[in-house]
Amino acid sequence: MIARELSKSTNIPHVHALSRLGQQHQVGSRREVREKQMRNAFRVVSEAVEGMEVVLLDDVLTTGSTLEAAALALKQAGARSVSAVVFAQVS
Repeated sequence: MIARELSKSTNIPHVHALSRLGQQHQVGSRREVREKQMRNAFRVVSEAVEGMEVVLLDDVLTTGSTLEAAALALKQAGARSVSAVVFAQVS
């Protein structure tokens, strides 16, 4: 929802490119647990990422495991670069 609105206001294309496999809860989990949960957690569902500069949006950054896993999947699918915008960070 946020990505679509940003796309409209910036004229940057929005593509639903990732699907998350499984929905394990990460709240309160240690970094090691989060990293294990995120291995192979994303599947790229759009060929539109090939050769593109991709920007991921995330609400909260805790350990970075989710963004790392998503970025890896996108890079493996041919994204030229992957950046991230985060709205809040847990310290």
